[in-house]
Amino acid sequence: IVYARGGDTISGDIHDELARTNDSTPQQASLVAFEEEAAGIAKLADAFGRVEVKDVRGGNHDRGTFKPMSKKAIANSFDSLVSAMLQDRFRHDKRITFQLSNSPDIYFPIYDFNILLTHGDKIGSRGGQGFIGPAATIMRGAQKVIMEQAALGRSVDAVHMGHFHTPFHSHWVVCNGCMPGYSEYAKQFRMRPSPPQQYLVYHHPKRGCVDIKPIILTED
Repeated sequence: IVYARGGDTISGDIHDELARTNDSTPQQASLVAFEEEAAGIAKLADAFGRVEVKDVRGGNHDRGTFKPMSKKAIANSFDSLVSAMLQDRFRHDKRITFQLSNSPDIYFPIYDFNILLTHGDKIGSRGGQGFIGPAATIMRGAQKVIMEQAALGRSVDAVHMGHFHTPFHSHWVVCNGCMPGYSEYAKQFRMRPSPPQQYLVYHHPKRGCVDIKPIILTED
């Protein structure tokens, strides 16, 4: 199984409101995230026998700077600390491998299909458009990423991302759901509610993505 670490592991203190209302500091949240992820990765290894961790080591919420940065973005990310602790925890476990990146992107194959994993805040497209929500900007950004990579000589069959807090998929893009679920911020902008969820994607050796299942993260 491929475990995609796409960033935004913690809420972070990037806005004054979050700094006031977060239950934990970024340091405390990073420790909790590490323990939870380590337990989950170990269970995946027990179930599947092999786990490939694809890790972009940061999004926009887990940054340690007030404004997003292009230079040293990973070095200033609390998620990179979580990543380092996970690598250390599993350094002797041959079932678990890590692929890391110093850029916002991770490029890897699943069978014969090439996937590019990125957080989503650096796809060259942002915002939403009326009733269609973020779908248009997600597709537009994914196409920009695919064209950029083609100019670099790399073929991308699908872009996987998060960031937009909205589950969405097409044949060339998968946008993950949002673990926190609906919030006061989403209510303020009358965004369409969806339950907290993460995607589980199934790939066939010849046909590529053949199924996508949302894992609903509620106690009931």
